[in-house]
Amino acid sequence: MNEHEKTDTGKDNNLFDWLISHGISKFLVEKIRAIWRGTIDFGRKIILLGETIVVELVKFAPKHPYMTIGALTGFCAAVLLNQIPVVGWLIGPAVSCLTTIVGAYLGHLADKPDGNIISFFYVILDVVYRIFKEVSNPEKNEEANNCVFAESTG
Repeated sequence: MNEHEKTDTGKDNNLFDWLISHGISKFLVEKIRAIWRGTIDFGRKIILLGETIVVELVKFAPKHPYMTIGALTGFCAAVLLNQIPVVGWLIGPAVSCLTTIVGAYLGHLADKPDGNIISFFYVILDVVYRIFKEVSNPEKNEEANNCVFAESTG
């Protein structure tokens, strides 16, 4: 059993119901819920990393719709390229990163026609900063650290 499951109070169901009502399949919502429950142990503390990532991505997608679609399209292209025998396996990791970044950048240019590479990386760094800021928030992780399993992980 995951440590975070004991701290799950059901408040996240509103997010998952909202995703389903906006056309996301139940299968994908279950995968997102699995990410949501992801935790890491760091210095005898439990950090709710999955919850933070899902919330920030849900906030990010409406603000940057073409960038989101571009990144997903680039990632899908990488998955297809990785299916090529031998060649795809050798260049797979590099191609995955490259096509995802290029797709996201082209989507960023569609979101902001006056955008450039600096504004693209600013958007990415802003999201990463918000994720780390939320992860390091002690009140957010206090509930997970007070659960029954938190004491047995150290």
